[in-house]
Amino acid sequence: MTMPAVSEPKTFEPTVAQEDRAKALRRFNRLFVYLPISIVGLGVLIVIGLLLWGSFSPNITGTRDFTSALADIIIILTIAPMMLVCAIFPAGLIALMVYGGKKPEGSKYGRMQTVLWKLHNFADRLQSNRQVILDTAARPIIQGHAKVTYYQSILKFIGRLFSRS
Repeated sequence: MTMPAVSEPKTFEPTVAQEDRAKALRRFNRLFVYLPISIVGLGVLIVIGLLLWGSFSPNITGTRDFTSALADIIIILTIAPMMLVCAIFPAGLIALMVYGGKKPEGSKYGRMQTVLWKLHNFADRLQSNRQVILDTAARPIIQGHAKVTYYQSILKFIGRLFSRS
């Protein structure tokens, strides 16, 4: 009595579009996940290495100040992201209490959505008026620098008239 042959299951063959999406995902991960983490990790290793080098080299003057400064940098770099993460919940809670799901009269959108749209429109207006605003702000500064340069060149010319060269 022989057993029937069991057929091997076929392997899955992804489509070209699926392969392209997988390649795009791998490229995205390399550029926007692994690379930033590697750079930050390298920076942390460098700072820790400098801290250890500064701590265990007694012949350098200012060792205590150097070690203290690097320790402060490490503490700040550790605490700042934690503060941002801890601020997310209270800020969200306040936003929810102020703008939470209430819909203004006659509107089918919530207050928060409306506020965000108004903020987006304001940013668009700023972007479109950016050049006008920057030109208006820069004009007095440029004119001031031009006057200073003009008076400096006059003084240099007068100085050359009365000098022996």
